[in-house]
Amino acid sequence: MAIYIGSLILVLIKPFLLKVSRIKKSKLIYVVIVGFILFFISAVRDIQVGTDLPVYVTRFNLISNTSGFDLSYFNERWGFEYGFLYLNKALSLIGGGERFFIIFTSGFIISSFTIFIYKYSKIPWLSFYLFIVLYFFGTSLNLIRMFIAISICLTSINYLNHNNLYKFSLVVTFASLFHTTAIVFFILYPLSKIKLNTKYLILVSGLILTLGLLGSRIINIVLNVFGYQQYLSYVGSGDGITMLILLVSIILLTLILKKTNNLTEDNGLNLLLQMLILAVGFNVLSLQLTFAARVMWYFKTALLILIPNVIANLKSNDIKGIGLFLVIISPLIYFNIMSSADTAGIVPYIFMWE
Repeated sequence: MAIYIGSLILVLIKPFLLKVSRIKKSKLIYVVIVGFILFFISAVRDIQVGTDLPVYVTRFNLISNTSGFDLSYFNERWGFEYGFLYLNKALSLIGGGERFFIIFTSGFIISSFTIFIYKYSKIPWLSFYLFIVLYFFGTSLNLIRMFIAISICLTSINYLNHNNLYKFSLVVTFASLFHTTAIVFFILYPLSKIKLNTKYLILVSGLILTLGLLGSRIINIVLNVFGYQQYLSYVGSGDGITMLILLVSIILLTLILKKTNNLTEDNGLNLLLQMLILAVGFNVLSLQLTFAARVMWYFKTALLILIPNVIANLKSNDIKGIGLFLVIISPLIYFNIMSSADTAGIVPYIFMWE
């Protein structure tokens, strides 16, 4: 646990040290330093850090000793997508063992999130802070395959902003080669064109309420019709109340601040709010379908940018100070809940040489 607390302290201290030293390009230097620290922590962890990591390592070794023409067997047996299977095979052919697999995947995931934060966040240190306390970092140590897909999807946001459907589709399709759930990101394209207004919010609220009331029945029908009966075991009691409260609170607060003219105009907020609305929808679904909780991660990434940018856009310095205080303190409750439950299997942290 100490390694994660230490990371939080470094994330909070580094920007102020760079600001005092008046170094040019301090934002770039800061994100590179923090990104490298997180990469190092991820890359040198023991294979027991991350519930699914031992499985990935075992299967990497099996793939290493299998011909590339025979990988269809693993696709049928494990359900691993071909993109991920061939990535494993390519890494093994380069000459890397299981440690190289961990280093490569850690580097890809952390660098993708670091670039995402550098490109879109107005307060990078706060984005990195949220990356840790909202358990993005911890979950990336566990759900490697899905976080590779999420990392790829993050690059598609640039094409959304430039209204390039072709390149957006190519990137999301490529991401689905590593985790099929990436196809949910396609929903974002039509929604990104819709402006948030009262009628739209009422309609969305009604749909989400319907999901809450009839979710399990709808899920059973959809899974049976489209031939995904293997996921029926996930239907039942799920979880996610704490995150649901957090997501709804952030959406409502942002809309209120916009309505009361307390925020400077920022066109990027519409897309981020749409992502959070989708996250709420999947969160409600996750109360009855535990698998939906994983899909939420694609859209929860908006939190890393929305929260810092809303605070940066606040017109009142007094409100900005209060907002920063609440954003630093409140997520610690979620971090404590997640760390105590340790469903990701990352506590305690163990170095590979221990």
